[in-house]
Parts: sequence; C-alpha cells; structure tokens
Amino acid sequence: MLSCIYSVLIILFCFNGIGAQFWGLDYGVERGIDGHCPTADEMRADVYLMKNYTNRIRFYGLTRCGQGLIMGKLAKELGMEIYIGVENGPDQPASNDWWSWEKITVTQMHEQFGLDNVLGAGVGCESMWRNDQTIPYIIEKINEFRTLIQSLGYSFPVGTADVPPSFANNPSVVAACDVLIINQFAFWNQMPAGTGMNDTRCADAFFGAVYSIRNSLIGTNKTFVIGETGWPTQGSNGAAIGNLDAQLLHMRQVNCRVLAEDLPVFWFQSFDQPWKGDGVESSWGVWNDDRTPKSSLVAFGQYNCPNNPYYPTFPPPPTISTSTSTSLDLTSTTLDSTTL
Repeated sequence: MLSCIYSVLIILFCFNGIGAQFWGLDYGVERGIDGHCPTADEMRADVYLMKNYTNRIRFYGLTRCGQGLIMGKLAKELGMEIYIGVENGPDQPASNDWWSWEKITVTQMHEQFGLDNVLGAGVGCESMWRNDQTIPYIIEKINEFRTLIQSLGYSFPVGTADVPPSFANNPSVVAACDVLIINQFAFWNQMPAGTGMNDTRCADAFFGAVYSIRNSLIGTNKTFVIGETGWPTQGSNGAAIGNLDAQLLHMRQVNCRVLAEDLPVFWFQSFDQPWKGDGVESSWGVWNDDRTPKSSLVAFGQYNCPNNPYYPTFPPPPTISTSTSTSLDLTSTTLDSTTL
C-alpha cells in the first residue's frame, strides 16, 4: 500500500513540464518533528521529486540514515551527479566510530556502483564556524579522505564546507582543500529580498560575494562551490523576512543568473525539516516536510528563466523497491551561514 502511495505522489509531482531549474539542490535526509530516517522507498520518492528541478544533489553524511548507499545508487540509476558530505566527527554517536563508518561506506559505494558521478566531497560542514573541531584535525581528515579516494582510483576534489570568514581566517585549511565549499546567505546578512524582479540589490550582493570568491582563486589550483544559499519561509533576521513571496523572488533572481552563468550553486534546501524547531531553521525547504510543493516552488516551476540551459527529459516512473537497507582573500564577504 505504501509503495502505491509513493508511486502516485511521484506521478503527480514529477511529470509536470517544469521550466525554471536549480543548478543543484541540498538534501537533508531527516524528516518529521522527531528527525527520523526515511525508508529507502521514501528516499527514492524524494530523488524523483528533485530530479525534475536539477540533475545535481548534495547531501550530508554517508552513514547517516544509510543515505550514502541508497542516494548514491538512486543518483547513478537516474544519471544524476552528487556532491557528498562526509561527517568528520570522531564519535557521533559516542558508541560508534563515525569517521571509520564514513570511510567504510564510501568504499562500499565504490564497490557496489562506483563513484564516477561524484563531483566532489566536503569533509565536515562548518566545523571551523562552530569551533567544534581543531584546525589540525580538520586538515587531517581532509587529507585522509583524499588519500582514500585516490586509492580507490578517483580524483574528484576534496575540501570542507564553511562560511567565508572561516576560510579567510584559516589559510592552512584552504591550503589543504582542493575545493572550497562555501555556505552563504543574504538572509543572514539582514538584507530584504527585494520589492520585485527589477529590485536586484539582494541578489547583486550575493553575486558580488560569489565573484569575489571566484576572482580570489584565479591563478591557484583551487576551485569553489557554493554549498548552501537560500531563503526561508518563516522567521526574520533584521530586514530579511522569511515568507513565500521572498523565497520565490530570491529563487528567481539567483537561480536564473546561476544557470545563465553556469555557476556551481546548491540551493538550500529541498525539504523543510521541522525537527530543527519553529521558525527560520526549519523552513528553508521548497517542499514542505509532507513533500507537497510550496506555492513558491510551484510558481518558480512555471517561470522560464532566460537562456535556461537545462530542459529535463523525465525518467520513466520508478519501480519502488521493497528494500529498507539502508593566499586567499575572502575578507570582503560578510555573509553568514545557517546552522545545520
């Protein structure tokens, strides 16, 4: 019965002739008020929803909810590219060596379906900003994971995800990274989204920061990805107000320009996560937690970005599995990050 329900949901939400797209989407796997793990069937349904808006997904952690093996396999089946997050905490939870399990999982991914569709890896997310890991430890885990990946025969870039000031203040971490995965939000800079499509001050500030990062890397062997940016539909931060209209405006202004200029930007995020509490932190999704699309996403899907390079060919309806196995200058950027 559950499989039938998800099949119907996929047909309703996936085959609808969408115009505007995201370069990439962030996927937070936990759902509900208790932050429980989804089943493999539910993850499959999520991927089919996201597939209509992007061909790239970034997710957080390989062992968490078994998503490395499940999401990796689904992305491979659908011809999608992924950016993998690798949790660098030594004991999460304390009874397990989480870091060892992350390395075991990526090795299993390699053995079972390969990693040739992996665009890159972020080892740790905002560890510097939270100050919950030492700088030598962060560098050690970046290097250790890169060595593992290379031993498996891959050369995709490895780095860490954090906010611009964290990288600017820690050049030794920058030196250890192949890629800087940068989280930045105009919302946390207390900027209003704008009054309409012709009011681009907020989007211009975001792109000014992106171009500053890009220009700072010219002549180096580093690259960058915007790992997170977005707009919530609840809460506020100074003049920045979280609501559906502001989310829609920011999505249009940012993502259309991202697509036109082929900038690597992941939109934060796919689905609301009520387990993070009320207000801003729980409401960054473009889908609700129950997987219904927000009105902002519906309107975004009906908007045709100029020079949109991505027109999806929808995959056939899925066969629902019954398995449940599961010297860098960034000082000019002042945008902050959302807490994960």
